[in-house]
Amino acid sequence: MTQKYFFCLILSLLFQSLSYAQDHSLRIEYNSLMRIVQESPTPYQAQLTLQIDGNQSLFYQKNDTLESMFKGHPPIIRVHPQMIKKNFPQDGVLTFKDELSRIPFYYTEPIPNFDWDLLEEDSLICEYPCKKAKTTFRGRTWIVWYTEEIPISDGPWKLCGLPGLILKAIDSKGDFSFSAYKITHQPSDKNVKFSLKNYKKTTPQQYAKDVVAYRKDREGWEESVTGKRQPVVIMDGKRYKSPSETACLMEYFDEE
Repeated sequence: MTQKYFFCLILSLLFQSLSYAQDHSLRIEYNSLMRIVQESPTPYQAQLTLQIDGNQSLFYQKNDTLESMFKGHPPIIRVHPQMIKKNFPQDGVLTFKDELSRIPFYYTEPIPNFDWDLLEEDSLICEYPCKKAKTTFRGRTWIVWYTEEIPISDGPWKLCGLPGLILKAIDSKGDFSFSAYKITHQPSDKNVKFSLKNYKKTTPQQYAKDVVAYRKDREGWEESVTGKRQPVVIMDGKRYKSPSETACLMEYFDEE
C-alpha cells in the first residue's frame, strides 16, 4: 500500500466515519479469549463491549449485575476496571485505565497508526460481509476481519484504522481474540461510567512493566508502590504467598 493511497484512504474513511457515527450509536458485543499469564493452560473467556457514540468509543467488560438492596432502585452494574476510550480527552487520543491490586492507573497516548496489509479473503460475521487484514503492532501480529458496510474505523481493544468496523481479531499466538456476536443500535449504557477520579497517571511502557512486576511478585510490587507490605495469607496454619507468574501482555515495548 503506497503512502499516497493510504493517506487518501484514511481521509476518505475519516469523513465517512464521522458522517456515519454522527447518526448512529452502535453497541458491538464480542466473545473474547485472553491469556492473562503464560502459565495458564487456557485463555480466560469474557464478553466485552464496544460502545460507539459519535466519534468516541468505549471498550469495556461488564462483570455481572447485583440486585439493589433498596426497593425501587435499579440493579447495580459491576464493570471490570480495564477500559479504553478512543478520541478522549480529545480527538486522536485514547485513554486507557485499569487497576492492579485495586490501585488505579490510567494513561493517554495517540491512537495508534496501524500499518495494515489488506488480504484476499472474506468472511461473513453477524450477517455482514467482511474483508481480511493483517498487521504487526508492539510485538504481536493481528489478523482481523472488518466490514465496509459499517464505515467506522474502529474495533475492539486499540485496533482501528481500516475502512470499516473490525468484527473479529485474533493474534497469531492464540493468546487473544475478539469475535463479534451481536450488533445493535443502542446509545451508551448509563450504568457504565468512565471516570479518572483518584486514578494515578502513568505511561503505556510503565504500565506494562508494572503488570510484569505485579504478576512476578504481587506483595513486593505492592510494597514498592504503596510503601506497605501486604501480609501473607494464612490458611490451615500455613502461610501462602502469591505465586510468581509470567504476565502475558497484549503489547510489548522495546527497552528504553
